[in-house]
Amino acid sequence: MFDKSLDQDHDQSSKMGAYFPRTYITGMYKFLLRNPEKFRIITYDDLSWSSKDKCFGNFPEEFKSWNKMIKADPVNGQKIHLMIQYDLDSRPDRAMDLLREPCHRHVPVNIMLFNKRVDRKFLKASGKVKSTPYEIDDKLLVKYQKDGSVVGYHSNANERGGFSIDGAMTAFDEDVAALRKRFIIDYYTAHGGIPGPDGTNNNGLPFPKNWEGDIRWVHNGSSPQFDGVFSDGGHNNKKRDPGKRDLRDFVLGLKPGRRYRMLLHPQYYDLRPKRSPTYGGTKWYDTLMDKYEKCETFDPWEHFE
Repeated sequence: MFDKSLDQDHDQSSKMGAYFPRTYITGMYKFLLRNPEKFRIITYDDLSWSSKDKCFGNFPEEFKSWNKMIKADPVNGQKIHLMIQYDLDSRPDRAMDLLREPCHRHVPVNIMLFNKRVDRKFLKASGKVKSTPYEIDDKLLVKYQKDGSVVGYHSNANERGGFSIDGAMTAFDEDVAALRKRFIIDYYTAHGGIPGPDGTNNNGLPFPKNWEGDIRWVHNGSSPQFDGVFSDGGHNNKKRDPGKRDLRDFVLGLKPGRRYRMLLHPQYYDLRPKRSPTYGGTKWYDTLMDKYEKCETFDPWEHFE
């Protein structure tokens, strides 16, 4: 059981930080699985990686090779290729619960996780690095990897290394080595995190030269190309219009033969979510929450065929 009292940076309320019902995600997966002729769910392992590309950047050769392959494929060339990525920033228990949902067994995803989670509030207040509880069901993730999902490193090396380049590179090495004792780790993403005194964040760190040819940087600072992307990140960012952030609008606007990525943070989804002050007053969100509060088994994707 996750002991919240041990975590100074952990949301104390079971509802805190969860703004959507879990059925908002599981309903999407049921929708995708009902339409296999339209959708192909992919992971980073499915991309057309090329030795001509570096391990970071925008991977132009990969995208060129991918498009050539898709155009030559009479079946997959007519499908929408959708990649789903989870960033496990906080409340990893919600991610584990989501992965345990029966419908999720047939949906491969990219699960990006920390080696150690940093207490951001403590770091801001004291300038000192302290880890928080970050409980992961290793057996569950290993099973998902065997079934086709990807587990990757979510790099918070900048904070872990005390905002120094040397410290960050050491933390990166330690994190990847530790995670590789538990999972296959071929990719990493940069966490948003807290900028250091000079403004550098995780996505501003250089690619570690000693890892060239061994790991790829695939998100936030370096990324393969997509025909469209969606992110639920920065939920409380006032500059992002909540009226344009309905998962259903994004999915229903996807085009056959194209490749897309959806970045999700499972911490936002739970069985008993709390209404978002930021999204409140937005028609699609208010309707979603009204229906959910009347019936917790309500499927938000039921009529989206």
